[in-house]
Amino acid sequence: MKNLFKIFLFYILALSGELYAQATPVTVTNGVIALKGKGKLGGNKDGYQYYQYNTPVTGNFYLQAYFRSLTNSSQAYTGIAFRNIDTHQRTDGGVASVMLVYQNDSLKCLIKSAYNQKATAFLVSGNIKIPGHLKLVKEGNDAKFYYSNQAENAVPINFVLLGSVQNAFLGWTNITQNFITGGNSGVVQTALASKRVYGSLGNAPPTLLSCNNGENFTIASVVNTAGSTSYAVDFNAANFSNAQVLIKNSAGTVVNDLTQAITARPQNINFGSLATGSYTVQFVGLSCSGTSN
Repeated sequence: MKNLFKIFLFYILALSGELYAQATPVTVTNGVIALKGKGKLGGNKDGYQYYQYNTPVTGNFYLQAYFRSLTNSSQAYTGIAFRNIDTHQRTDGGVASVMLVYQNDSLKCLIKSAYNQKATAFLVSGNIKIPGHLKLVKEGNDAKFYYSNQAENAVPINFVLLGSVQNAFLGWTNITQNFITGGNSGVVQTALASKRVYGSLGNAPPTLLSCNNGENFTIASVVNTAGSTSYAVDFNAANFSNAQVLIKNSAGTVVNDLTQAITARPQNINFGSLATGSYTVQFVGLSCSGTSN
């Protein structure tokens, strides 16, 4: 019996720059962002330079990137920030924000929970330094902070959970995703970031068609390989030996149809070349056997 289930994949790759008054604050060359800033991180008003995604989004999502370098890692900072624009201007340094940054040769998780409040450091690790991969996740109202010291082109990226903070996004209404940089010395600092990926993964339906052993199946996890359309997909029951993978665009038209042998848990699956947009990915279990594991 075929087993059918779906995941919903939504991602945006288009970026736009917003700035705090530095000459040519943002340049992008061959996918690498050079971000210049000199404002302080602290107090009721932050002064960092930021590089923002086009459109605020809702739901559960993440932003990740590889940070190559920072001109003065002991006096400056760079990283990822989710900002609550709400009714305020995007250039207002007082807006609420959740940040994961390399700062003063350490990795910090900072939260400004409401407008014009001072940011609080919830998690600090002094032995994690640039370069490296950072990943900031919004899951419900909770924030999760990840890092990896692997090389820039590592596949897959094995992120380590630094920690999480409950209700970090409570009451937020208009969240944007940003790369930030700046420094406390008043000197312009430059950060280089690559392998940037934004993603939002919906949940699979809780009840699905059963296979010949009477089990129901859902997706246990879906992890994107940074900078690609390759995903590591794991399942919460039984073993599949063969699956059909259908990628449909927002109009419901199949744009890629492939057959995938399931030989690993999780299984790496490349969805193929896709234009920027929203897609539904449908798995059809062509054969399955074994017991729950």
